[in-house]
Amino acid sequence: MCNRGLKTELIRQGGKFQVKTIKRLGDSKQIQSKIKKEDWNDYHILAKGNRIIHVINGVVTCEFIDHDKHVRPSGVLAFQLHAVPPMTVQFRNVVYRVIAQDESLPEIKPNTSGIGP
Repeated sequence: MCNRGLKTELIRQGGKFQVKTIKRLGDSKQIQSKIKKEDWNDYHILAKGNRIIHVINGVVTCEFIDHDKHVRPSGVLAFQLHAVPPMTVQFRNVVYRVIAQDESLPEIKPNTSGIGP
């Protein structure tokens, strides 16, 4: 739905879903360079309404807005593992916090460094 370094929107057009790129938040390779291999990473997922922002080690990796009218206001929190290649994934210090009704998500702007705000 949203590749590293992009802000995208999901829209339904003619009964089909389309992903529309809104803007580039940073360079994918530069963002990838901030992700630690064989070490712990600090991963934040900010979600409110139809907007989701992913932040790894303080770097915004992507932002996604879902304009499908069937978006559910609540749902399941799950962790996804891609099966190929074989790997080990561990989670620790998982914290869940409800964002207050009057609290808004930050506005994400591209950064000339190429790695987000």
